Amino acid sequence: MQVPDFELWRALDLVHLRNAVAGLPGGLDAAVSPGGSNFSLGQKQLVCMSTVLLCAFTRMRVYVCVHVCVCVRMCVCILEKNGFDNGRI
Repeated sequence: MQVPDFELWRALDLVHLRNAVAGLPGGLDAAVSPGGSNFSLGQKQLVCMSTVLLCAFTRMRVYVCVHVCVCVRMCVCILEKNGFDNGRI
């Protein structure tokens, strides 16, 4: 599924990754190194959170694995602050 750039930036803004991604050569089109080595561990977690948010924005179904469940509550809080209700998550 193609997602418009503005939706990607919106999700990145909410997890405070816009500057990190904008600073990469190519921005949204930048290559990700094997294993994501061009991102810190915290940035990798924020990328996961932005993916969950993006799925909520676009109403795609998302399956959350156990190891990222810690981030889910934070995502729900962010969604609630931005007018999304739990019934849509």
